[in-house]
Amino acid sequence: MKNSKERQRSGRHRVREQLQEMILNGKILSGERLRQQELAARFGCALGVVREALLELSGLGLVEVVDNSGAFVRELNNQTILEAYDVREALEGIAARLCCDRASRQDLRELSQLAQRQYELYVQSERKKHNIENQLNAMDRRLHSRVLEISNNKMIQQVALRYHVLDAIWAPNDRGCKAVYDEHLAIIQAIEDNQPELAEQLTRQHIHRGKQSLERSIASGKIRLAWANTESA
Repeated sequence: MKNSKERQRSGRHRVREQLQEMILNGKILSGERLRQQELAARFGCALGVVREALLELSGLGLVEVVDNSGAFVRELNNQTILEAYDVREALEGIAARLCCDRASRQDLRELSQLAQRQYELYVQSERKKHNIENQLNAMDRRLHSRVLEISNNKMIQQVALRYHVLDAIWAPNDRGCKAVYDEHLAIIQAIEDNQPELAEQLTRQHIHRGKQSLERSIASGKIRLAWANTESA
C-alpha cells in the first residue's frame, strides 16, 4: 500500500497533468485565474495538492503565481512556440555534442531503434491510410528526450522541461517523414563517430527546419493553436 507521501505525490502529478492538458487544449484560457479551492473541489483533493501542482506548472512556464493575487494561466501564443524552438536548437545541439563522449553502444542502438520504429510506423500508416500523427509525435519526442538524457547534463534537462510540455500541441512536418528519419540517422551517426561539432551542427539544423515548418504552417493557416487568439498569434 502507498504511504501518505506517495499518495500525495501521485495526486499532485494527476492534478498537474490534468491542468496542463486543460491549459494546452484551451479549456482554461490565458490570463484566467486558477482558484485553489475550486480546483480542489473539482479534482477531489486537498488544497496542498493543488498548491504544489500549481507551483510545478509555474516552473514549466504555464502558470504565473502572483503574490497576494493568486495563480493565473500564463499567456501563450504562437510566438511562445517559435521562441521554444530557438531554445531547443541551442540546448539540444549542446546535448548532442555531449553525447559524443557519453553515449554507450546500448544508447546508440536505442536511438537508432527509435528512429527506425518511427519511420516504419509512418510507412505502415501510409499503406493503410491510418492517421497516427499522435503516435509518431510521441516517438519523436522520446528520441529527442533520450538525447537529452544521454547527455547527462542536469541543467539542460531541467530547462528542457519548460519547452517539452509544449511539444504535445504542435507537430509541424511538411518536409516528409523520410527527411526527418534521414536527419535523425545522420545525427546518431555523428555521435557514434565521435564528431561533436558535426553532431551539434546537424541537430541545430534539424530543429531549425522544424521551426521553419511550423512558421509555414502558421502562415498558411494549417495549424491553429487552441489558446492562440488573433491579437497574440
